This record gives sequence, structure tokens and C-alpha cells, in this order.
Amino acid sequence: MLEELDRAGYRDYSIFVDDTRVFGAFDCDDIGHVTELQKTSPVMARWRNAVAQFACNQPNPASPGPALMTPIFHCAGSGTPS
Repeated sequence: MLEELDRAGYRDYSIFVDDTRVFGAFDCDDIGHVTELQKTSPVMARWRNAVAQFACNQPNPASPGPALMTPIFHCAGSGTPS
């Protein structure tokens, strides 16, 4: 799975848990490439199936791909919001 994430171009990938829900967040340069690999990769399909019962951002397993969200705050660590 780690090789597939690297091949897809994931950066800063984190997975969070809140009780029984799982939420993942990542950065990438090419969301089209990530989405295509998520649709075609057998490795990512196995992962998606394994976490489907917990995932809150995949309402339709037939349409794999990341849910895009609008950022409202980011702090790069310098103490200055971007």
C-alpha cells in the first residue's frame, strides 16, 4: 500500500479516528492522477474495501476517489496562518 500511495503522489497522508469513523487527509500535486489510480489499483481497492465500514467520506463505493474539501485554515508551523 505504501508503494501505491507513493506512486499516486500522496504527500503528508494522515488517517484519523473518531470513535468508529475513519478520516484520511493528504496533499498531492495532481488530483486527477490520484483519482485515476484509486479507480484502477487493485491494492487501493482492497484497502477501500477493508475500511469501508469506517469511512465517512465514501458515500458511493462504486465511485472511488477522494472527497475534495475547501480548506479554511492552514498553519505551516511558522506560527503564521496561510
